[in-house]
Amino acid sequence: MMDRETEARVWQRVRGQADWKGDLNRLIRLCRTQTGDLRALDRELWHREKQTLQLLTGLYELCTGSAAPQETTAAELLSPARRLHRCQSRCEEMLALCIRLETHPRYGAVFTDLARQRRVCCAKLALLMQRE
Repeated sequence: MMDRETEARVWQRVRGQADWKGDLNRLIRLCRTQTGDLRALDRELWHREKQTLQLLTGLYELCTGSAAPQETTAAELLSPARRLHRCQSRCEEMLALCIRLETHPRYGAVFTDLARQRRVCCAKLALLMQRE
């Protein structure tokens, strides 16, 4: 038995409708967490991630007409290797979201560029993991 929310998501997919707001909201949350972890790992990636977060929150406001939800997460004490592994898996999830959002009727090109940038970030994180 499906609940109403699950049923609505299934019908959105069947009809070809995307949940832009939900995907964008998820991407912002991931980016916010990623920014916190990258701050301890790599200054260049951290700076890029901050810029991406600003862009995403601006897009959210343009798409929805309301401010992006502000969520803060407590910093965890993790080893650099564990933090790097989390950043890598989060980066891959963010890449998948960017690819899905490339079909946005108005801002698809922005997400295409973000997907390209995300691939570069994933590659750099993979290099950092090899050095560990």
